[in-house]
Amino acid sequence: MAIGKRRTDIDRLGKLKWDFEIGKFVLENRVRTDSGWENEQHNVDNSGFRAVFDMIHIQCGWIAYLKGEGLNAVLEPLGQDYGDPPTDKHREGLRLIVKTDETIGGDVRELISTSSAIWNAIDTLHDAYIADVQKHEGCLPAVDVAEVHKETIGNGTILVPVLKIVGWVPRPPELPANGIPLFKRVKKDGAGRNSGEPASGDYTRPKVEDDMDKEIPF
Repeated sequence: MAIGKRRTDIDRLGKLKWDFEIGKFVLENRVRTDSGWENEQHNVDNSGFRAVFDMIHIQCGWIAYLKGEGLNAVLEPLGQDYGDPPTDKHREGLRLIVKTDETIGGDVRELISTSSAIWNAIDTLHDAYIADVQKHEGCLPAVDVAEVHKETIGNGTILVPVLKIVGWVPRPPELPANGIPLFKRVKKDGAGRNSGEPASGDYTRPKVEDDMDKEIPF
């Protein structure tokens, strides 16, 4: 009988990040190598991205990466007051949990960002979610990258995602109804690893029905 995953392996989720230079989502895992723990990244073509977004448990607040500690976040459920920033290094941001499609790993990941562009993209997506959620009781939205547009920042430009709800699915069991707490380590010791690995480098998004009232396979 297998002893199963360590609790810390389960708590520490893989990351989902948006790369503003290439205009794609990136799957980031913490992996053990001969040199120690390193971050391993896999770019996902926009035509191949799909994930179930847990819009119910979006958290907002203050986020910083502090020397000797790593991630330091003070987050509250969407709509609740998260007060003033703890330090001048903290920036306003959000945390969102998703379950990726099986074609890109099928694992649960967290998107943690202080980017105003990502905040606005999620805000627009949340408006679409609120408009239709009552028609899909017990379901969560499946989300694609509909397009990418350029935004001017200072003297340069960044590539920003436009996210679109393409269907609704029953809440996956991997996304518990009470949400997934933010992993907090006691000290920066390199222990633990991200759960889940991409199934392969071949990311192909499955087809879905155009009718938004139909559930899509996941």
